[in-house]
Amino acid sequence: MIEINIELDDEVKSYSFPTSWQEVTVEQFQRLYSIDKNVHTGMFFSFEVLHQLTGIDRDIIEQIDYENYVELIKQLKFIYEPIEEKKSESVIVDGEEYFLHTEFTKYTAGEIISIETILQSANGDLLKVMSDLLCIFLRKKKPNGNLENYKTSFMKRKEIFKTIKVDEINHIFGFFLTGRDSSPNNTVVSSEAN
Repeated sequence: MIEINIELDDEVKSYSFPTSWQEVTVEQFQRLYSIDKNVHTGMFFSFEVLHQLTGIDRDIIEQIDYENYVELIKQLKFIYEPIEEKKSESVIVDGEEYFLHTEFTKYTAGEIISIETILQSANGDLLKVMSDLLCIFLRKKKPNGNLENYKTSFMKRKEIFKTIKVDEINHIFGFFLTGRDSSPNNTVVSSEAN
């Protein structure tokens, strides 16, 4: 992660800028993935990527010195590379450990209904709703060592799951799609126009 300082109207503002997938959160990845590559091409795509990854207002990005802008864009080359995955069975979020529920063939009616509803809301594109689906896939362990049973109230965890680094959970979606331990290692944001 690098810090960038932008001076506007005699005021300097600092922004964090990821330089690898290990620094990109689920929320940033979802925003990055949502960029319409048919509309945003060439420099406009790079501009939008910078906005989505840093949260810097578009008006402010427009005022960055061009040479500095080009240097920042060079730091974005990692988005064209596959996400290197950690493939762990659990993640720590806000000091609590959540485990991957891997028994995809043993879901309850509530889990299936929630998954279908979430996927329908995104026209089947699970990458747009990763943080929602994590509310179903990630569970705490009960004192007896079993994973907690799903409740729709788990959807409240969405906001904290947005802060997970994408490399920590990308393998979950490969597992969900195939039902076995493999991953879509080609989950790369591309700027190539069709």
